[in-house]
Amino acid sequence: MLRIVLYSWFVFLVFLSDVVLAGAQRELINNTTKVKSKKCSAETFPDVEEYGKVFLGEFRDEDWLVTQNTWEQEMNERCNYSESVIRAQFRTDAILWYNAMFTQPRDGKVSAKTLKKKHLDQLHNTQSFIKRWILMLAFSPIMYVTRNNASAKSQDDANYQAWSPFSYPLASALSHGQRMLVMLKNINNIKMYNLLLSGDQNIRSSIDFGRMFASHGVHEKDGKLVEDKLMAGIGASHHGVNVPLGGVGNINPAGDIIGPEGQSYEENSDVSKGEYQLGHVYIRRDHFKNFDSLLMGVESTAPGRSSPFLTGGKSHDITSGIKDATLNKSSTGGQKWEVLLGSRAPATYGGLSVQINPTRLARLERLFEIVLSMPTEEQEELFKELLKCKATEANAFLREHPQLQEVFD
Repeated sequence: MLRIVLYSWFVFLVFLSDVVLAGAQRELINNTTKVKSKKCSAETFPDVEEYGKVFLGEFRDEDWLVTQNTWEQEMNERCNYSESVIRAQFRTDAILWYNAMFTQPRDGKVSAKTLKKKHLDQLHNTQSFIKRWILMLAFSPIMYVTRNNASAKSQDDANYQAWSPFSYPLASALSHGQRMLVMLKNINNIKMYNLLLSGDQNIRSSIDFGRMFASHGVHEKDGKLVEDKLMAGIGASHHGVNVPLGGVGNINPAGDIIGPEGQSYEENSDVSKGEYQLGHVYIRRDHFKNFDSLLMGVESTAPGRSSPFLTGGKSHDITSGIKDATLNKSSTGGQKWEVLLGSRAPATYGGLSVQINPTRLARLERLFEIVLSMPTEEQEELFKELLKCKATEANAFLREHPQLQEVFD
């Protein structure tokens, strides 16, 4: 009887919280006097056609190391999209995600804290998840549009756009603020979620945790999926994974040492600075009539925490979903897409997509197994290439890799 009463109270509180949150968001939208992003009368773009490997150029071994300078980035001026700024931010994206996947704690320590086996296992599982995510984007591959939910509109609509292969480096797809919609045809969203996080469709990973709420949603309309904005949602659909963006043991923007879940440690300290965390992957799961889906995106910091960036978008709270993108840094310290590339950027809502069917899923599962079984040195070289590639280059690279031929046969 007591259990029933407690459960009833829990359901009531969740409902009440949802109502309160929705009201709070509406009030913030009505009352917040933020500076809106203004349309440019004339946008100036670099004279560049290729934004993949050729655009980024060669990386030396030392370029892959993270230092305090890695986080210091130039920014575009409004409406003037500088080639050097875009290149530098894309290169930083690749460097930080490479380190997130491969950097290991020195002597099993972060600053003065000795990591227990459970922490090391958690780090290994988190790094494997990031690798699978990148592989999915390379294999599937990721597509984009430049107008909000343009591909979900009718083809008779003037704002309709068909999906195009993502023309920027894969690392940038995780780094400048938008979410990506993983459309699953005849695939259960829980199985896909498990596969990405644990490597097995039937095993739930220990690295994820449920989030009480998020300002993101998805719905199905006319047989297409639409990403919603500023949706007050509370329940089991929202999940998160904290990642060591920039690499465990390396230096974060504030000069502190990065922990295995993106925590901040001062030098010679064995206690993290609890308020600060950098690197959080948001994941929403949904089931609809024609599709299942995952909505995935990287946020600078976990809910209720603050990022170690000294300026721009420090806290993650209820107002984060409506803050002006010009005031916030991206997770890798650069600019949000709309400021980095203007009208050529992936749309803020419904701008990035990956589509997976059962045949593709079976091949993807085998790809994960082969790549994550490779010696670490071979994995490092493979991901150094993938992170720099645009979608078509990444897919071609995988197809040409001698150890991956069976995936494409």
